[in-house]
Parts: sequence; C-alpha cells; structure tokens
Amino acid sequence: MSSRAGYVRTETLISVAINTVLSLAFVHVVFHAQARIPVLGAHGIVPDMAPQTFMVTLMACLVPGLLTRQRLLAGRLPWVARDTRISVGKVIATAIASALVMTGLVVGLCWALLPHLLPNGLAFTPLLLEKAVYGALLAAVATPWAIRTFTHTAGGC
Repeated sequence: MSSRAGYVRTETLISVAINTVLSLAFVHVVFHAQARIPVLGAHGIVPDMAPQTFMVTLMACLVPGLLTRQRLLAGRLPWVARDTRISVGKVIATAIASALVMTGLVVGLCWALLPHLLPNGLAFTPLLLEKAVYGALLAAVATPWAIRTFTHTAGGC
C-alpha cells in the first residue's frame, strides 16, 4: 500500500463491515426471543453495551494493529518511517486499554441517559438496527485511531 489515507480507509471499511455483521449476529443471539428489550436489568440494553463495546473496540484495534505490524515488518508500508517498530505486546496492551476505556465511557453514558431516553425499552428490530449502526460507528472510530497510533510510533516499542 502506498498511500497512508488509502490504507487507513481500506482497513477501516473492512473493520466496519466485520463489526457490523458481528453486532447483528450477537444482538440476534442475545435478544431474538424478546419482543421488547428493557434498558436496565440483567437482559437489558445497557448491560449488553459493555460486552459489545469491549469486543468491537478490542477487535477494531487488535486485528488492524497486528496486520499493520506484520506489514511494517515486511516493508509494505513505505509511508511509515523505516525505524518504526511495534511489538505484539504493545498492540495487545493498546487494544485492551482502548477497549476498557471505551467500555467505561459508553456504559456510563448509556446508564445515565438511556433510562430517560427509552423509558419503555426498545422493540427487537429497532434494537437490531441500533446495535448494527453502533458497531459500525465504533469500528469507524477505533480502527483509524489504532492504525494511526501504531504507525506514528517510532523507536523500539
């Protein structure tokens, strides 16, 4: 890949597509038997935001990070400084830390707002659409951030 913008765009689109499909699949598995999903409670929307946010952020940082590392080592990213190094440990640690921070922020925000915005919960189909859009948006934010973070790292990390 010769263009940084093209590389980031391609990896982001792939991540968005994968995380949208995974979000659809998991919401279907978790909530398919419910006509109306409550906001709070053991089987509610807010508790479900935690694993979705954590996993989408983790995968949207981890997979592109590892692929970027592999491509850097192979010399396939000419727009990155030759001395740029990324350890597997740094990719994993960054992905986990990002997922934990994002999960804390999103769940806290959802816990504070959703009971007021959706006092009666949400029907399955609107929830399915919301989760798909949320998974796509989360991947669209996390993936380019991760790639830029890893490709701007210089030295012996």
